[in-house]
Amino acid sequence: MDRYRDEAMAHCADMYYSTIGLVPNTSRTQDQVRARSALAMAMLDYGIQDQVASVIGKDRSTVAHVKRNHPDWLIYWKDYRGLYEVAFGIARKVLGRQSSNEKLININERIRFLQEEKQILENQLNTQTEL
Repeated sequence: MDRYRDEAMAHCADMYYSTIGLVPNTSRTQDQVRARSALAMAMLDYGIQDQVASVIGKDRSTVAHVKRNHPDWLIYWKDYRGLYEVAFGIARKVLGRQSSNEKLININERIRFLQEEKQILENQLNTQTEL
């Protein structure tokens, strides 16, 4: 499942950067850092820090830093809130659907497992009553 999640996160990042009209790179310029940080925060609800870090081209400690400073940046960092709202909308659209599909797959697998377990127990019970 993680491979699909990683692909969906990469697609989300592509959509985001295309929407805001910025070519991503690893520089420390304000526009790059602001855009990267907003995207990282938006994707954190749908993946672990290592996954998000991989998508934005940084390490997990950068994502932890972003998470810690996000509330202040929403208030004080010019244009950050707008970028975060765009990233959040795209992440919810792309990754939220992915999350729902994963939950449905997991539920169906669990149902199949329980049905198999039920059949085994019924067979055991029938075998015991025949003796």
